[in-house]
Amino acid sequence: MLGKAVLKELVKGDIVWAAGAGFFVFLYLSFHMRSFFLASFSILLIIFSFAITQSIYIWILGIQYFQTLHFMAVFLVLGIAADDIFVFHDAWIQSAPMFKGQDYERMAYTLRRAYRQMLITSCTTSVAFLANFFSSLIPICTFGIYAAIIVQANFLLAITYFPAAEMLAYNI
Repeated sequence: MLGKAVLKELVKGDIVWAAGAGFFVFLYLSFHMRSFFLASFSILLIIFSFAITQSIYIWILGIQYFQTLHFMAVFLVLGIAADDIFVFHDAWIQSAPMFKGQDYERMAYTLRRAYRQMLITSCTTSVAFLANFFSSLIPICTFGIYAAIIVQANFLLAITYFPAAEMLAYNI
């Protein structure tokens, strides 16, 4: 749970920076993908990854420690999520000449191609954050766990839900 001190700290200005970073990522996603729908859906996946992470972190692992440092995961997941989305979207765009009119075959090819790249980058990032588990400092230890979970939650959302959004955007 967020303590009063943490909420007070977030309201002071950190949340403004996080919102600004999120808005910048949204604008760049819109520009790169040329789709307001896909950019909006991408930001929605990032928001959902926080809900999933909080659920796992608090209810499954039973960790109640959450401080301002954990909020910095916003900046991490914005970059990592955007990277996953760009990898998938670029694979989708590059597959267009090979699969004219064969949407399902094209999506299968795109998933096979992008899945491995996204999995490797997400796993290596998560393992790097999990190395913080061995820290004797509780804030660093728990932040590493939190960051590792959010990276994997984002990967799972990006690989399951973003392809559907890509198909919707392509067929609209």
